[in-house]
Amino acid sequence: MFKKTNIQFSIERALTDLQALQPMLDESSVVCLTCKPTTPPDEQWIDGRDFLHGSKERDYNQKCHFIIGTYFEYLIDNMPFNSGRVRIFARRPRTAGPIHWDPTRRFHFVLKTDPGRFIVETDKNTTTGTFHHIPADGFVYEMEAEKLHFGLHVGNDITYHVVFAEQED
Repeated sequence: MFKKTNIQFSIERALTDLQALQPMLDESSVVCLTCKPTTPPDEQWIDGRDFLHGSKERDYNQKCHFIIGTYFEYLIDNMPFNSGRVRIFARRPRTAGPIHWDPTRRFHFVLKTDPGRFIVETDKNTTTGTFHHIPADGFVYEMEAEKLHFGLHVGNDITYHVVFAEQED
């Protein structure tokens, strides 16, 4: 489900710029770094944070105004593909996300992790699952997100993933 790529970035630089986004992350566990071009500036950080609801990944092709000049803009500009939604996921301890599948591959750049942080690949009956832990080692990990999965955090420290959605063909 996961494959380490040869794409590598600085965790330290991203964590430095993450501090400016902390008020948004305190309010919501997801902050969008890209948005639709028609999104008002004060709504950009929440545009596309949940499921697509009829939109396409390619619709989220504008960088949010608050990341211009930051390391997050550099990350987006230096991925070897056109990104759709790019979001930061803050997973609080002892929480889980919804079971779902995504229409395109996802690429995870982990800024901070915990031994109890997993992405669980599950079967269609959600009766069995395979646990995957992505290290915070500076590399980007490709995910076959078309498979049914969910995020699970049974650890003690908040974790941060920057997740890039690949645009559709």
